[in-house]
Amino acid sequence: MITNVQLIGTTVYLSLVLACVVAAIAGYQDLKTRTISNALTYSALALGCAIALATGTLGSALGGAAIAGGSGLLLYLCRAMGGGDVKLLAAVGSLLGYSLSLEMLFYGVLFGGAWSIFALCMKGVMLQTLKEMWLLIRSLIYPMVPLFVPAQGAHVAGGVVIAAATLWVVVSAVAATPLPV
Repeated sequence: MITNVQLIGTTVYLSLVLACVVAAIAGYQDLKTRTISNALTYSALALGCAIALATGTLGSALGGAAIAGGSGLLLYLCRAMGGGDVKLLAAVGSLLGYSLSLEMLFYGVLFGGAWSIFALCMKGVMLQTLKEMWLLIRSLIYPMVPLFVPAQGAHVAGGVVIAAATLWVVVSAVAATPLPV
């Protein structure tokens, strides 16, 4: 006979696997087409909330969606991230829950930085970008210097970064906890 604890534990693992699958599909879509499907993100967000409602962790799922989606929204407003990436963050956040969403965002920043450096080097504009960053920082620090607006840099597929961070967090979480009996 299956107990409630076993059922909830299995459902949590299902949610983590779904987060990986959704992130991997979105990463592939973003890499190939530079877009992420609304059907994928909206259905994953709804599924994450439904699973959380069934397991009594709706607060964590909504918190994860809010913190991840809200962080993405701030980057979107600064034109540093696309709308599909924001929806993907909210969807994955609902599947991961609050605490794993925070970890995913942390690793997303690390992987995004590494991916950006790689993309700039491959495009051959790394030194030019560093020079433009210095000019931007200088214009923000010293009010007498005119504001410098940098040129467009290399495109970074946010879906790939989110997928890598999600996979890292889920594998780390699963490796650190025993499987339900």
